[in-house]
Amino acid sequence: MKRFLIVISFLSLCFLCSAEDNSSIPRYKGFAAGGDILSQFAIGDYSKFAIMNLGASLTGEYTIPLELPKNMDLGLAVRADFAHVFVKSGQKLKSDEEIRAFGAAWLRIPFILGNQFFAFQPEIGGGLSVFLSNYESGGQIKSGTYLSPLISIAPSFRWIPPKVQQLEVEASPLFTLVPENSKATTLLGLRLGAIWHFQMKNDNSAEEKKKAKLEKAEEKRQKKEAGRLEAEEKRRKEEEERLAAEEKRREQEEEERLKEERRRREEEAERARLAEEEKRRAEEEAEKARLEEAERKRKAEEEAEKARLAEEEKRRAEEEAERARLEEDERKRKAEEERRLAEEAESEEIAEKEPETEEIIEAEPEPESPLEPAQPKIITERLVLKRILYFSKNGAVFTGLSREQIRQNEKTIDEAVELIKKHPECTVLIEGYANNISGSEEEDRTACMPLSLWRAEYIKKELKKRGIDEDKIETVGKGGANPLADKADRNNWWKNRRVEFLITYESEVENE
Repeated sequence: MKRFLIVISFLSLCFLCSAEDNSSIPRYKGFAAGGDILSQFAIGDYSKFAIMNLGASLTGEYTIPLELPKNMDLGLAVRADFAHVFVKSGQKLKSDEEIRAFGAAWLRIPFILGNQFFAFQPEIGGGLSVFLSNYESGGQIKSGTYLSPLISIAPSFRWIPPKVQQLEVEASPLFTLVPENSKATTLLGLRLGAIWHFQMKNDNSAEEKKKAKLEKAEEKRQKKEAGRLEAEEKRRKEEEERLAAEEKRREQEEEERLKEERRRREEEAERARLAEEEKRRAEEEAEKARLEEAERKRKAEEEAEKARLAEEEKRRAEEEAERARLEEDERKRKAEEERRLAEEAESEEIAEKEPETEEIIEAEPEPESPLEPAQPKIITERLVLKRILYFSKNGAVFTGLSREQIRQNEKTIDEAVELIKKHPECTVLIEGYANNISGSEEEDRTACMPLSLWRAEYIKKELKKRGIDEDKIETVGKGGANPLADKADRNNWWKNRRVEFLITYESEVENE
């Protein structure tokens, strides 16, 4: 038992040193009630007769209203235990029931572990133990009742659930000593149960005391203030009564004076009222005329505004209709363009074969006159450079072609420059073409014509870079006219994306 007390004292000292004055830990006051189950094993001399006991316990606790340091509480407990003793076989003691009733004192030391609230509550108590025994004597089973004092020591550990802080779940080692004449009943075991506290303690008790003191002082001040106000009110009423008597006398004098003054003022007021009435009638007539004129102008403005709004609404409707028509035309154009590009993409293959260069000379001789002497003939020569420049789909430059195709196009431009410089008096017509996939006039107008003209203008810039005077160069966009490949011949559509040169000059030819 001494060792058990030493262990409990050491644990109490450890928890006492580590306890913190934390206001967040729940604290209780007043009464609490609970129950436990208990199981204890027999030790010492008692173990010769019994193995263990098993039973239940009812508990009542009271927390003494003391302000202890480190958030600790001191209290009293009353317990009633009932246990059945399991007897060893072959013993004269056949059965034993034990009933305990005792009181205890406890010290509660709260602490926090892992954000959970716990308490270490060592308890020591004393009371009475009643044994109801059956034993064998002279071959017969006899009954006996034994009353003895007891000592109980229980270092309890308690857990406080966060959501139900009025409840404490208890687990405690339990040491019980029942001294007898020649031997002692000694038991060591475990007690498990729960305690329900009926009242929570306000951790701000010091603040409450201070608040109560302030309230008491305030109440005293208010009583004193109420007495002063009462005396002041009494003095004020006396002063009011004196002033009322004085005022009544003055009123009587004033009333006489006012009667005369009232009569005189009534006469003046009547004269002024008649003049004001006349003036008011004149102003009402003028206001009526002004309001009628303003109403007429307002109606005229409303009519004009209605007409303007109707015209504005009509204009907006026409704009909406025109916008819808343009959006529909744009949608159709984009759809047609997408369809054309899709078909053209299927046949994207530019031939690597270099077309032949050919000069076609068209001579237009002038008729001879029998009356005039023979003169040299002047003919107009029209040269068509058959080496054609080709472009990638939707392109007005050479980007997107292969190196060989670009080289062939550059060579064709150089040949055209050489021919133009050979005949400096010539004029140059650059005709641009595009591939009309659908063959429709809409595609030719919206897509092919602008693209063909851009291609012709691009070649004009290339000739200008090579020293050709731009004044003698004319460009024209032919759109999808004069196709070299039929619409059904997709593999040769690339031939329709081209530029042709028409070089024209005049030369004299001797008559034979």
